[in-house]
Amino acid sequence: MINKTCAVIVTYNIGEKVLKTLASVAATVDYCIIVDNASSDNTVNIVRTYNAEHPHSSELIEHPVNNLARAQNLGIRRAREKGYSW
Repeated sequence: MINKTCAVIVTYNIGEKVLKTLASVAATVDYCIIVDNASSDNTVNIVRTYNAEHPHSSELIEHPVNNLARAQNLGIRRAREKGYSW
C-alpha cells in the first residue's frame, strides 16, 4: 500500500458547490474520488470539466442509485483498488 491520502466525496445535486469542495481538499490530499449519487442537476458535468482541467488528481464514479452508504462504500472500495490504505 502507498502512504498517500485519498478523499472520497459523495455528491448529490450540489452543482457549482462541488468546485469549492474540491478546492478545499486539493491541498490536503493526493487524490479525490467523487461518487455522484444520481444527481439530476449539472454536478456531473461540472466534475467532468474539473477532471479534464486537473488530470491525475481525481476521478468520477457515477452511482445510479441515490444511497449514501452504498456510494461511500463504492468510493472506499475504489480507493483501496488504487492502493490507498484508507
